[in-house]
Parts: sequence; structure tokens; C-alpha cells
Amino acid sequence: MKPIDPKLNEAILRIARTINPRGYGVSQNPPSSYDALVAHLDAGKRMVVFDGGSDQTIYASPQVNHAFRAWHDHCHGVGHNDFSIEGEIATWKMQCLHLYLSCGRTLRTRYWAQLLHAEVVGQRLYFARHKNYIHNQRAFVETFLDNPEAALAQPASNLKTIGGQHEVLSV
Repeated sequence: MKPIDPKLNEAILRIARTINPRGYGVSQNPPSSYDALVAHLDAGKRMVVFDGGSDQTIYASPQVNHAFRAWHDHCHGVGHNDFSIEGEIATWKMQCLHLYLSCGRTLRTRYWAQLLHAEVVGQRLYFARHKNYIHNQRAFVETFLDNPEAALAQPASNLKTIGGQHEVLSV
């Protein structure tokens, strides 16, 4: 499987390195709540993210998915954004700002913002509705980009990878 946009992967790795200069770890048992994340970071500990669920993502790379999570959780912590829907929206907005500051505000980065909206906000809305996580995150994002309500209505088992890549304008 190929990433939806390899340039997005590059941007995620760069941003994650910039905001986590000490690096980050991956674990089966990272902080599992907003309060645990804040306590972990306030104690001066290095960011740690969940190492599972990275085999069917828009990044097509566990390493990039872990970097995305480290960046995302950093935004939760420094933005004081809990894990509610509102907190995820605020975290997504902070990530978009990072993208624009790092890569410019272009057609491509606006597309990336749409991808991240599906990835962050869309999946949180799905969890709120179904009380479970999506295994095939890539299929969910692809469906959400085309039809958000259809993606949110689907049982997780019905989400299948479309197979094609969404068109990215050359910039």
C-alpha cells in the first residue's frame, strides 16, 4: 500500500522531529487519557504513543503513523485540548496551523488539512457514534472525504480500502 501523499508523510516526520526534539517512544501502554498525557508531559517525560493500529492508515507506514500520533498528542498537551470532540477539533486546527507554517498555505496543504480532518475529527465522531475504533483507518478516511455521513454510518467491518489514491493537485 502506498501513502495517500508521500509529501504529507515527509511533512509529518519533519514536524514531529521539530516539536519533539528529544524524540518520542512507542509502547503498548502509553498515557491513555488526557489527564494521564498531561501528567506524563508535566513530569518532563518524553512523548510516548501507542504502537498498535498502524497497518491500515493513510500514511502506509507505522513510523509515520507514530510520528503523526506524537505530533497530535503534543498538540493535545500544549493546547490544553482534551479528548472530547471539541478538543479534537482544536487539536486538528493546531495541526493545520503547524502544516501551514511549515509548508505554506497551498492547494496541497489545504488538501492535507482535509485529510487530517477526516483522520482526527472524523474518526472521533465515528467513535462517539459507535463506541469502537476503526481498524481500516485508510478506508474510513477515503470514504469520509467522499461522503462523511456514509463513513460515519458504516459499521467498521464494512469499510474497505477504495484502492485508488485521491487526486492531489501538483503544486
